[in-house]
Amino acid sequence: MKIHYTGKLEKLDAVSEKKLQARLDRLAKLLGRRNEKELHVILKTERHLHRAEITLNVNGQPQAGLHAAPDQLSALTGACDKLEKHILKQHDKKIAVKRRAGKPAEAVAAAEITPPAAASVAVDADGAETELIRVNRRTPKRKPMTLEEALLEISPKVSYVADRDAGINRPSVLIRRADGHLNLIEG
Repeated sequence: MKIHYTGKLEKLDAVSEKKLQARLDRLAKLLGRRNEKELHVILKTERHLHRAEITLNVNGQPQAGLHAAPDQLSALTGACDKLEKHILKQHDKKIAVKRRAGKPAEAVAAAEITPPAAASVAVDADGAETELIRVNRRTPKRKPMTLEEALLEISPKVSYVADRDAGINRPSVLIRRADGHLNLIEG
């Protein structure tokens, strides 16, 4: 990694120089050794405050780390830390991109065979039969219902009605409990 300094770099002792070189080596390791990178270090001193700005291009985009501290070594290491954090964040973002895979042909064929809405009969623990309606997403969209319309649609054989509530425009489920009372779940 080529390092270009702009500004006045104070003479660092051997231990401090070793620490700084270790930080810069860690940055180089993060970027990979595929191609040689140029690192620009800009140093400014204002009264008793040292400012360090470290910039480099990663995949054609400039990345920068800025830090200010009372001494130059801590300003440089702080800027390295911020730049490292930024590069790691960009790397994680790149990895976390979700890519959609195409549906396998078998899954598409199975989805086309199933009817859009299927009704089946389920038996409760009491032995009473209730009709369950399974709705596929391929069914034509229905208009949203009010609570009163859902109450009219639910019958003793139907144990629940799931639809979009017209008042709040969110999904809601009206469930008939075993004791005959109704519960409303709003999403």
